Amino acid sequence: MVRFRTWLADRNFDMMHLDQVRNVIKRSRELLANTPLPDTFAGRKTGEPFPSGEDPRERDDIQILIQNELEPPKSGS
Repeated sequence: MVRFRTWLADRNFDMMHLDQVRNVIKRSRELLANTPLPDTFAGRKTGEPFPSGEDPRERDDIQILIQNELEPPKSGS
């Protein structure tokens, strides 16, 4: 009694599969070559300033956060 099906090599099937894989790789390379590089931020060009024009480092809440993070821990005694 055989519980598992034994795979037998089929050269024609293997060649057909290799051709399919090569075609997919070829199409993928062409697509990647003809597609512009993505931008880091969705809908924003890297050369443009942030929409608000405000530097987040100058905001008071960000400054307080930075000061709290850089402050050494206080001793508990």
